[in-house]
Amino acid sequence: MVLTKMDKEKKWDLKIALYGALIGGGIALLSTLTSLYFSNEDRRYDEKKAILNKKIELIDKTAKNYYQLPGVEEMFNYSFNKNIDTSRRLQENSLDLTPKDYTLSKELSLIRADFFATLLQDQLYFGPKTRNYLDSIESKRELLKIPWWKTPESSYVKLLAIMTSEL
Repeated sequence: MVLTKMDKEKKWDLKIALYGALIGGGIALLSTLTSLYFSNEDRRYDEKKAILNKKIELIDKTAKNYYQLPGVEEMFNYSFNKNIDTSRRLQENSLDLTPKDYTLSKELSLIRADFFATLLQDQLYFGPKTRNYLDSIESKRELLKIPWWKTPESSYVKLLAIMTSEL
């Protein structure tokens, strides 16, 4: 079969069109992959930024919870002394029995719940140094039978330093 000049030109035009379509498709594919890559990078950056902000928030909350502990101790002492006084007055029959005021107990339970929820979040968001140190604080408290509100200041200063190092 003998191809004429016109047939050769049609074949050439078809090749050019095919190559053009392939190059255009390749450019479109490259463009799509590039935009996906950069959108994923943006999302990763946003996620890292959100985690960093949460860690900073937890350091602040942990510090505030620690510095609230002396007030918690005062509340427990007040509650304890009030109960002793009530008990004495009951023995002397000089006190009418009235329903107990649960405001203080409720406030203490909310503070305790917030305190331990924050420590749990610290363990979730920070690394192994923080988790291990929180476990050691808890072990020391249990061993020495120290209530949670009487944890030594040095423990929390060190905890905050460890958390800051794991940002």
